[in-house]
Amino acid sequence: MKLLRNKKYILVLLLLIISVLSCVKDDGTPVAEQSIIDDKIIVEFLRTHKIDSVNVHPPTHINWTIVDANQGDETLANTAIKDTVVVGGVVYYTYYIEITEGKNTESGTKDLMVVDYNEYLLDNTKLSSSEENTDAVDLEIQSRIEGVQIGLNRFFTGIVPVDDIEFEYRTKTDVPGRGILIFPSGLGYKDIGNDKIAPNQPLRIDLVLYDKKDFIIEE
Repeated sequence: MKLLRNKKYILVLLLLIISVLSCVKDDGTPVAEQSIIDDKIIVEFLRTHKIDSVNVHPPTHINWTIVDANQGDETLANTAIKDTVVVGGVVYYTYYIEITEGKNTESGTKDLMVVDYNEYLLDNTKLSSSEENTDAVDLEIQSRIEGVQIGLNRFFTGIVPVDDIEFEYRTKTDVPGRGILIFPSGLGYKDIGNDKIAPNQPLRIDLVLYDKKDFIIEE
């Protein structure tokens, strides 16, 4: 009986250790603590940067840049909207800035979003982009990192002419949504990173949102 009790204690201890380790990143920093660190970095970024070169013609391209703000400038912090999300028991803060409200204000989510995007680190290093494509790209929402899954639903899209057979999103969408999404590393590439991104990097994504749609399964 004593041996059985010892085995139970060992099992409970192992479970506790596993539980603790699941909340700690590879570098030893607890995930919740990294979320706080990331938020301080993001808040400082918002406080010290501004939108520049926003052009309304044409309204369908990513036609703005983010630059250092001077004293007295209106910064990103003045227009950023803060969201609180809880994932895996950890509290994260995401920020989104609406530059142009999309004309399609219909609520509800879809499987795909048709967008143009630029993905950056907060130091303005570009990680990926849709610029090389001949037209906007379909993003499968559920296949994206969590920050994108959560953030895309904060914006409205444009309205597309359903009777246009040779449709071009960039030139024919009526008032697409345009905005900026910023989120912590815990909703991005986490403490793993990849060949372009070091671990624990908050991300910024500039977006033009043309349309949202469901998968079409061809029989």
